[in-house]
Amino acid sequence: MKINITEKLQQEKPVLEIFGKEFEIDNRKDTVLAYTEKDFSNKKTTEVMEDIIQHFAGEKALKEIQAMKDLSFHDCEIIIYGIMALALEITLEEAEQRFHSTAKSEA
Repeated sequence: MKINITEKLQQEKPVLEIFGKEFEIDNRKDTVLAYTEKDFSNKKTTEVMEDIIQHFAGEKALKEIQAMKDLSFHDCEIIIYGIMALALEITLEEAEQRFHSTAKSEA
């Protein structure tokens, strides 16, 4: 017996678009697993947010997003939800629900 799953595998990297700028998100297994093993217990919320951006989108993306000075805190949360949705291959709504409830329980 043979099952060919090649067509089911995604080779294209997910992209997050913010105000016309596109940021490729690294959703490789090793990247996602490395993130789940990080300890954020002693970090501030802004440090965690910056770490998520840098980890999944890279240093250049972090600098470009930080340069978007008019972003509200809510906007930053949406960016994080978008990154996590793409990294975990879930919908934006699922990411908002999952990570918003996690943040509330840790507060």
